[in-house]
Amino acid sequence: MIYQRVLVPVSGKNSGERAAKALRHAKTLCSGEIILLHVTEALPNLVGGAAHTELERSNTAKAETLLAPLADALKKEGVAAISCVKAWPPTPSSPWAMRKAWT
Repeated sequence: MIYQRVLVPVSGKNSGERAAKALRHAKTLCSGEIILLHVTEALPNLVGGAAHTELERSNTAKAETLLAPLADALKKEGVAAISCVKAWPPTPSSPWAMRKAWT
């Protein structure tokens, strides 16, 4: 069965070996785009204000750096790729925020 989209979670562990293996498999299943997803952990509320915002930006930048080479490799092979970084759990903690964070 061929899918239009395949979601590949990327954790960053094992130097990307798992992600590379998952991408090889995803390419055989997908005729459309591959979505690379990295979920960052939400920061504790102990850090607030500008420091909190800066730490969130730093975590997001690290995640984007992790996903960029994988997305570039897919694009060089002619495979459409989207990189997505999300924090979990989303803040504020409410059912609406959780649903909104993943749309």
